Amino acid sequence: MTSRLAIAAFFIFSSFLLIYSNRTTDPASSVKKLESYLNESLHKDSIIIRQYLNSEDDRIILNQLAGAPYFIEVYRNDSIIYWTDRTEINELYQNDLLHVQKIGDSINYSEIRMNLSGWSEGISPNLLSKAGIREKLYLSPNNESGYKINISLNELNIDADTRYEHVFSKSVSWWSLFLTMVLFSVLLLKIIKQHLLKNKTSFSHIIYLLVGILGFKLLNNMEIFTSLFTGYHGFELLNKGSAFTPTLADLVINLWGGGTLIYLAYLILPTRINFQKNSAILAFATGFVTLLLFGISVHLIEGFVLSSVVNLEIEALLQFNGVSFALIICFSLLMILIFQSTQLMYEYLHKSALNTSKKYTFLSLGWLAALCLIWCAQWLHVPLWIFVIFVISYSLILDAYVENKEQKITYLIWWLIMFSGFLAVCLFYFGLKKDINTRTEFLNQYYIRPDDSIIRSLVEIHDSLIKSDIFSKIASLDAHSKLDKHDLEQFMFEKRNLNDANLESSLELFDKKGNTLFNNHFANYHKIYQSYKNATQISKNLYHNPFEDKYILRLQIAPSTYASSEWYLFIIHQHTNNLRKRSSYENATNFGYVVFSQGKLISKIEANQSTPDISLLQSVDSTQIKDGYSFVVLQPSSQYKIVSFKKVSGLIKPISLFSFIFTLCGLILLFLSLINTKYDFLPENISLKFGTRSSLKTKIQVAIILLILVTFLIIGAITGYYFKNLIEVNQKNKNKQEASSINHNIVSDIQHLPDDESALTLLNTKLKEYSFVHDKELSLYDKNGRLVGSSINGINPMRIPFAKWAETKNVYGNVKTSVDFKALKTDYFPVFLNENNPLAYVGIAHKSYHNSSGNILDFLSTILNAYIFLFLIAGAMAITIANSITQPLSILAEKLKKFKLGKTNELLEWNSHDEIGTLIHDYNNLTHELERSAGIIAKTERDMAWREMAKQVAHEIKNPLTPMKLSIQYLDRTAKDYPDKAQDLIPRISATLIEQIDNLTQIANEFSNFATMPQASNEKIILNEIVETIHDLFRKRDDMEINMIEPIDDLYVFADKNHLVRILNNLLKNAIQSIPESRRGKIEIELSRNGNNAIIRISDNGTGIPDQMKDKVFTPNFTTKSSGTGLGLAISANMIESFNGKIYFETKVDKGTDFYISIPLMRLDDYLGNEQRVSLD
Repeated sequence: MTSRLAIAAFFIFSSFLLIYSNRTTDPASSVKKLESYLNESLHKDSIIIRQYLNSEDDRIILNQLAGAPYFIEVYRNDSIIYWTDRTEINELYQNDLLHVQKIGDSINYSEIRMNLSGWSEGISPNLLSKAGIREKLYLSPNNESGYKINISLNELNIDADTRYEHVFSKSVSWWSLFLTMVLFSVLLLKIIKQHLLKNKTSFSHIIYLLVGILGFKLLNNMEIFTSLFTGYHGFELLNKGSAFTPTLADLVINLWGGGTLIYLAYLILPTRINFQKNSAILAFATGFVTLLLFGISVHLIEGFVLSSVVNLEIEALLQFNGVSFALIICFSLLMILIFQSTQLMYEYLHKSALNTSKKYTFLSLGWLAALCLIWCAQWLHVPLWIFVIFVISYSLILDAYVENKEQKITYLIWWLIMFSGFLAVCLFYFGLKKDINTRTEFLNQYYIRPDDSIIRSLVEIHDSLIKSDIFSKIASLDAHSKLDKHDLEQFMFEKRNLNDANLESSLELFDKKGNTLFNNHFANYHKIYQSYKNATQISKNLYHNPFEDKYILRLQIAPSTYASSEWYLFIIHQHTNNLRKRSSYENATNFGYVVFSQGKLISKIEANQSTPDISLLQSVDSTQIKDGYSFVVLQPSSQYKIVSFKKVSGLIKPISLFSFIFTLCGLILLFLSLINTKYDFLPENISLKFGTRSSLKTKIQVAIILLILVTFLIIGAITGYYFKNLIEVNQKNKNKQEASSINHNIVSDIQHLPDDESALTLLNTKLKEYSFVHDKELSLYDKNGRLVGSSINGINPMRIPFAKWAETKNVYGNVKTSVDFKALKTDYFPVFLNENNPLAYVGIAHKSYHNSSGNILDFLSTILNAYIFLFLIAGAMAITIANSITQPLSILAEKLKKFKLGKTNELLEWNSHDEIGTLIHDYNNLTHELERSAGIIAKTERDMAWREMAKQVAHEIKNPLTPMKLSIQYLDRTAKDYPDKAQDLIPRISATLIEQIDNLTQIANEFSNFATMPQASNEKIILNEIVETIHDLFRKRDDMEINMIEPIDDLYVFADKNHLVRILNNLLKNAIQSIPESRRGKIEIELSRNGNNAIIRISDNGTGIPDQMKDKVFTPNFTTKSSGTGLGLAISANMIESFNGKIYFETKVDKGTDFYISIPLMRLDDYLGNEQRVSLD
């Protein structure tokens, strides 16, 4: 009932959440909300701005604009004094700023603009959230939906997604639905198990179960269903190489389906398959399935690891997301399912009649068949010999484990080690493969082939420049005169622009010594010349650098005033889009690379990698691992060779992976144990439970292991937190030192200048020089916080954050800001020419903390590795300590089991004077006391037995003596009184006397036999024949029914035939005599087999045995009859013990009694093959 309620609750909750997260709304209403919010904000901000403009420069009023959705600039006396923080507005998106409103006059005014950058992909979720909108709205250029918003005098076309983007709600909804199906399958499996226990097969429930699994699988592959979970990562394509398991959701469903089918097979197969008759097929199938399952798991792991959207790199553990952890958990569960399925098959195989040689022959054939299948399907992309050795080793260990049948925590740890090692090696191997693929893709993108259309355009420009008189004019200039770079570029490119908006053009003019001929301009001649030298010539005076995507026109000019001198004009055209893409890509690389041109090194990027020897890099011609480095080689042309290199971690990385997976698998098993302890849902052969029945040894081992795990977690967390803070503090101090160094350099250059304008001009001129010297990307802002220049174009904010600018002022009070300065990668500092106000602000783009995070992770990985091996060592110590503590206790328990009164019991030895020594000493003393007490009790019992025996003998002898005495007295009186009649009485009285004397003889014989039991003469006999003989002897009675049940197969025992006949005769006579005359008797004789014993049951419907007499049944003087010695059952018990059997009974008063005789079967070949036979009635 509880399970059904849980299923209903999960289903209702999932359905409600799914409907809620996909509910549609009126798009017009959402668009209206956005319009209303923007206009209300505009009205509110306008009031605040007018309030300030009408005040006496009370700038604290402007703090109310901090959360405005607009980009607002406020000017006082034609100088900016406030702007809202919108750091996402950089120079690339200046054209996306929509003018909304201007408030004020020409001197004191405010500009209000809206940043529309990115609106075509989706309006900012933060903005939509503030407007109370959960739909995804877009800026629509073609107005397909017809929705519009009006902001001031501007009209914008808006499109909307009518469904909520509740990704979290959809994720919870899918998992709730999945748990509903899991509970549904658990309930059906429980019902199926109950039916099987009653020897029934519920085919309808099995069909429901299979249809439920298959239906849910198909449902999750239907677009109409998956579209309800838009945005949920579970349906994101991760494994393109598998049509059956392409997504995380498919993997989870397949694991659930596989686990359910394995449990179903565990329930049904033992009752439906005769493993002895099909032992060869079973062995072949076991080998086939074992290798096939591992092959499929390798294929699945490869597909997910190689996916570009999956991060399973141990170095990037800090960037792991939910999908990464979910995949590793699924891989761990996959290993558990493989272990469960193969363990079951090996258990069934162990019950078969195959000998060892035949078993491994068929196993090998199964391995070979599965290997051929996997090879043909091209699923195996790992070294074949390693894979085969692992599967064979796993099979041999599992076979030994199943044969031993001893489940200890030691075996659990060994299985964890094996499967964690398997997963770690697979993840490491395919991680290397993914790394090679990624680096190959990078190298292909790094080398950019020239564009033919651009080449044709540049050739035309070159020809037009040659035909013009521009070079003669330049040559006529005085060598000491300086040109204006901007004027020359405008003159040369005004009518010669390329038809490509993304192509940036510039020119540089140098003398023979590399000095620039432009006024107030810094140019890195070495960098430009190096770029030219690394380029390949594609036309006259035209070169292309494929690594920078630069097209360089190099023209040599001979100045007319200095005949011996030469000037060099470089006209450079570069794709800005390619530059930005590759710049971001290069910053994300975690490997180094070098470029050779004609065998000479022309470029080297180390990227925090140790660089191998140049001779080694030159000698590498193909992708390979050599001398501790992984090399990826690309030779795009005969001139260039690009070699990517990366230091191979060696054994550290797979060991770290092993440690991480080992820990995670341990936590998974702990979680499963807790649930299984509560709900008992795992199969019986997986005894993952906590409880009071755990042995002392297990409790000690678990306690030590848990103590180590908890200690590791605490130390790891504290250490990681400490190092994270330490590294961040060091990084901040380093950033401050770098900023101080740059500031000092700047101040030393401008301190002699007369005014701020000259200083700002010089700073802008030398900005690239500062960037080159300090190896930092710099941006320059004027005193009003507006961008003036930068060392790299396109990624700098138009203004610095207002709060940074306001720090140098004292009129804003407590400035409110929406900027998270900790998240910013750019730091800003003011530059002063005098002590009053800053003349400029410099932005320094610092590198991210990825390397620091990597250091933290490396440290934690080292700790994890150390702790895992300490854990294994401690586990071994725990086992040793637990064994040392529990071994004497186990011996003591074993001795107590064998302890018998009246026999000499072995004493224990323990040399240590500890608590266990005290316990063993007390045991030995108690043994002596019990032996002494047992002797006294035995003597007392013997005396009592003899007394009882004497009473019984006296009673039995008295019974015949009385009629003998009366007969003789009667004869004597008759002889005196009637002598003539005495002669006639002598024969009758003689007969009576002889009868009573025979009775006395019988009594004497019975007591004699009991005192000296006849020696048993055991031999091989067929019990069936004995039972049939006894049945034939007694069955011909009209007053009762005597029936017999016996098996078809003969049961052989080693016993005394005469004793068995006597015992059965006695039991049958007792059964007949126990039935009252008022009741028709029913006696049943049944012969059956129970394991390795033959069982004879004799049942009657007599009066039964009272409770107070049950303990005396097999004592020598017990009888329920008015006559008899009471020795029959006592003699029978002694006889049965002579051939290692036992006799016992079950009785109900006035219902009847069942006597059982259990005799061991002879160990014949016929029995060995049929030990675990299952009847298929």
